[in-house]
Amino acid sequence: MTAEAYDLQVGGEVTGRGRDEISAGWAGPRGPGIDLRTWPRSPRTGQPMMHCFTLWLPEQYRRRGPDLHAVSVFQWNDELYFKDPLPGLAQPVRHPQLQLADDGVDHLFAMVWLTHDELNGDRTDRPAAAADLADGERDIAAVMQRYGRFGGLWLLPREDPNAGVAPVAYPGDGDAYVDVPDLYDRFHDEHLGGTAMSANGIRDGVSPWYLEVNRLGGLSHGGDEDLALDLEGEFLGGLSSHVRIAGTA
Repeated sequence: MTAEAYDLQVGGEVTGRGRDEISAGWAGPRGPGIDLRTWPRSPRTGQPMMHCFTLWLPEQYRRRGPDLHAVSVFQWNDELYFKDPLPGLAQPVRHPQLQLADDGVDHLFAMVWLTHDELNGDRTDRPAAAADLADGERDIAAVMQRYGRFGGLWLLPREDPNAGVAPVAYPGDGDAYVDVPDLYDRFHDEHLGGTAMSANGIRDGVSPWYLEVNRLGGLSHGGDEDLALDLEGEFLGGLSSHVRIAGTA
């Protein structure tokens, strides 16, 4: 099967460009049809994280198994994420396909792999949060709403010479990955696989099966940097400094 890469666009911005568009999920605060007991939470404070987006994946990108059809991505702000859980904190029920990591700055990110039924079930609201935030935490809901991009998600196949190839920062003659001089004219900056679009450089060690996003559903990292989510290895890779939880492969 020939590898494919895809532009990822929010519904109101879909241009088509003469290609087939694939309806592939949503960006917004409501989560997928998971058991609410397994909604991702901060391992330090137990606060429920904020849902950013849920994305259906083509078969080639289902790297944790063919029966896991999609991923949901969540975020929470906590400058003290690296500290031990607060005294008396009850351990949350983890979703069996949870991946959790920090970005080495002040955010926690979760990626939950979904079955067909979880993807297509009734959307869920974020569980009620504790009345008071712990030291180090910040409620980012207003910021997410102000700067985020929300709506239905669409995948648009793109003719990308780097589809199925791991990105390389400085490709040489022996590398399968190639520079694309006009990449910003040809491709959307949020995408699934293919040529990396980050103006701040390519993250080392990411697999060919990755998702690059910025402000999708309010997600943010390092101010306004793109974030590469690896669908095959540790999803934040070398960014994480402390928190790493991986679900069952």
